[in-house]
Amino acid sequence: MIFTLLFYAYALFGAPWFRGSLRRAFETEEVCLFPGLILIFALVAETIALPEKFRSWHSNDGKETDIPLKLGSAICITHVILTYFLGIYILDAFGIMGGVEIEGAQTRWMAVTFILLFFREGYLLFATGSALRSQKPISKIGKISAGILLLCFQCIAYTAYWDVMMEISPTTSMHWAAWFVLGPALILIFYIVYLPIRMTDLLESYYIAGPSAGRRTTIQLLISGAVLGLYPVVGPHLITLIAGNP
Repeated sequence: MIFTLLFYAYALFGAPWFRGSLRRAFETEEVCLFPGLILIFALVAETIALPEKFRSWHSNDGKETDIPLKLGSAICITHVILTYFLGIYILDAFGIMGGVEIEGAQTRWMAVTFILLFFREGYLLFATGSALRSQKPISKIGKISAGILLLCFQCIAYTAYWDVMMEISPTTSMHWAAWFVLGPALILIFYIVYLPIRMTDLLESYYIAGPSAGRRTTIQLLISGAVLGLYPVVGPHLITLIAGNP
């Protein structure tokens, strides 16, 4: 629960600060070392933490623990695709993407990056599957450490996907009728990004507590996702209205 609250706090208050630095890295062809290293850290953090997180998933009270195949497959496949986008962002931050004069180097670096990410995803597939079958208990420190690393990945990925890839920014010029049409579409697009980021929270409830708890968690994530998806666009304007500023 504490990691979920910290993620929401970051999405509402921390992401607007971090996205400026991350966006600048992709608006220039210059090398931006810090954003690139941050993205690499996010991938490494998830690679380390995900198997440990799965290892802590042990069912209790004899409850049914089936994860819906379609839901799990869709989220996992989308997670893999979005991971490759992070790889492209890393290359962009290091000044490799977008330069005509280094087109050959760009192709080589993309090939190397995608191969590395392919092996990473393969490792996670087997490591998490093995972790689910493991009966070795995870220590409290290990569980907390995995939670912290996954939180770091979720926060960084959220900013990279939503604030950089989608270039979401505040707007006050749209008519309410346009929001009635475009608002739901914006939320649906956000779900494609949001649900894979929150993959462990969603699948964990199905695996540990069963289908009923999983469905409740799904509903909670859909509601929170609708709020977070609209917040970067309308949130600043609403805050201004509530504060009474023109």
